[in-house]
Amino acid sequence: MGEMGDDEIAVLHSIREHKLVARDDNELLEANLSRSKQFVDGVTQIVGSWCFPAGIALVLFLWLGWNLIVRPVEPYPMIVLAVVGALLASLAALHGPFIVMNQRHQQKQDRASAANDYRVNVKAELEIRFLAG
Repeated sequence: MGEMGDDEIAVLHSIREHKLVARDDNELLEANLSRSKQFVDGVTQIVGSWCFPAGIALVLFLWLGWNLIVRPVEPYPMIVLAVVGALLASLAALHGPFIVMNQRHQQKQDRASAANDYRVNVKAELEIRFLAG
């Protein structure tokens, strides 16, 4: 058996003191979120829902209907479509970084969860060895 790390030592102490080793690190991470990270999480939650593309489609259809009913003849339709296309491309370019920031936050949560799983697995293995031997 190699050198023991901090996790293994913590597991041994928890066994000796009859304490639980499992903990919810996600609650700690969520409690320490800055306002900017909370904002990023909110944006990605909205962008990642079905309401966001449905809202964009609704706005586009309302705009199209408005232009067909109120102004049936657009003197420069290609310019208007280019502007709409540029707005949609800008929207996609702006929410891309939010998604990447949220993925980084999710990776931190996953690493914390994996570390917790490791501690629980080490404790279970040690207790099984103790009971078996």
